[in-house]
Amino acid sequence: METVDADLFQGSPVLARPIPPASPLPFLQYIRVVRDNAIAAFHDDVFHQPLSEVQYFKLHTFLVNDPAGIKHVLIDKAANYIKGGVEQRTLRAWPIKGFAAQDREEWRQRRRTMSSSFDYPSLLENSASIVDAAQRVLGRWTALPPLTVIEVHTEMAKLTLEIISRIVFSVDSAEFACIMELTSRRYEGDRIVDLLDFAPLLDRAWKFYKGYRQRYIFKDLNASIDRLIVRRNGRATHSANDFLGRLLERKDPQTGSGLSAQELHNQIITILGTGHETAALALMWTWYLLSQHPLQEAKFHAELDAVLGGRTPAFGDVARLPYTRMVVEEALRLYPPTHTMPWRGALRDDEVCGVKIPKGAIVSIVPWVLHRHSKLWDHPEQFDPERFSPDRSGARSRFAYLPFGIGPRVCIGASFAMTEIMLILATLAQRYRLRLVPGHKVEPRGLVSLRARYGMKMTLQSRPPAPSI
Repeated sequence: METVDADLFQGSPVLARPIPPASPLPFLQYIRVVRDNAIAAFHDDVFHQPLSEVQYFKLHTFLVNDPAGIKHVLIDKAANYIKGGVEQRTLRAWPIKGFAAQDREEWRQRRRTMSSSFDYPSLLENSASIVDAAQRVLGRWTALPPLTVIEVHTEMAKLTLEIISRIVFSVDSAEFACIMELTSRRYEGDRIVDLLDFAPLLDRAWKFYKGYRQRYIFKDLNASIDRLIVRRNGRATHSANDFLGRLLERKDPQTGSGLSAQELHNQIITILGTGHETAALALMWTWYLLSQHPLQEAKFHAELDAVLGGRTPAFGDVARLPYTRMVVEEALRLYPPTHTMPWRGALRDDEVCGVKIPKGAIVSIVPWVLHRHSKLWDHPEQFDPERFSPDRSGARSRFAYLPFGIGPRVCIGASFAMTEIMLILATLAQRYRLRLVPGHKVEPRGLVSLRARYGMKMTLQSRPPAPSI
């Protein structure tokens, strides 16, 4: 682990987070806490141990925080750890129809087909849409009275929705805004786990109800996506200027097969989740962190001014903004939008970190805990973008940092999301800094994703234009 002088962090602000309980919570209290905020239920010891075991009736869980143990579960013995058990009874933020039915070889084929839509030419082409949408936000902000208070998550969600609507479907975001807002309201309060998940006899009825509720939450979004697929499939030729068009045209390089309508739907849901909700939350938490750390914010602004000199950023500038990337990476460490990876059930007995994992047990990997683990990160509660500099991150295990997952099922849209977030920041932060409204309470709340319980109310403050270069 890296070593950094503790004096560097004297006077640093205390960042918003739930205070971990000193010891494991009793079962009923655990369920009550998890229902309200999943990240608040982890007791202090899990932030210091390589592996923690907790058993509540049917829930026998091993929380793995050791990089070698994570590699064992996600890579070396991935076939032994499948999404199952309680995980199948919990509501997922972005439902993938028919996903579980795909065998491993079929999934690999579809992954190869999907990957061509996230290659360098696609990122280059899409970057113009990202910057154009961010420029329109600047125009709207400029028309507001000085020191206007905005709800940052709402602003960023509208922006990323506009971007993803144009990139995926070449349609205006207004066609999706109402549907996405309705869907978001429906699932926003859903819990990771509930007491009825463990109730004998009742758990089967509860599973059925949650399946029904999932279909209800996403019915309008699913129907809208399916209508667009049918409409596009009815054309003699497909436009290659958007994500859907490329998916329709692409064939698996080894098998020559394309995607079915259901598979198209699944891939679109994936990119909608990554490019819209994940990116919006990452931006919200980044703005919050910058507002609390004026020295790091000043360095961030200095890089933008030196590299861009007030001009509109382009895709090629992403590689020229290393500190901006470090800021985003550190924000994703402290506040990962996907705070908990899907639980995995052990198909057979195994051993992880010298601990026996019995068949049927749940193995959990939680970025919220992993990214704040005392054995992996120096001063883990502090905002320190330079911990991601080449000098300090070179020796760090890649299994210590999982904002987009890792292994065969790593988020395929990770590069797109990073490009989107960096270009938005580079566009907006040249003209504005955001300041948290005095007295506004910030509380990270982990349900389906990591949101701010009371929103993120911030004041828009204009920045003087940078000298042209």
